[in-house]
Amino acid sequence: MVAAIAVILLVAGVIARFASSEPDGLERVTEDTGVSAAALERTGLLTYEGGALIGLAIVLLVSLVLTRLVRRGR
Repeated sequence: MVAAIAVILLVAGVIARFASSEPDGLERVTEDTGVSAAALERTGLLTYEGGALIGLAIVLLVSLVLTRLVRRGR
């Protein structure tokens, strides 16, 4: 299980290196309309990267719990 998690994190880290630094559609619209100038700068867990890590942790935890529940039911 630990090896699988390590592989998942490694693959996610490698793939993240290829992410575009260009703004996505929503960022582009906010820049074009001037909304982004009024936005607060987020740091830490409130960034895209932090949210992705939190989401990954939640998915892994739910998967682990469901797997144990299914195995216990056999």
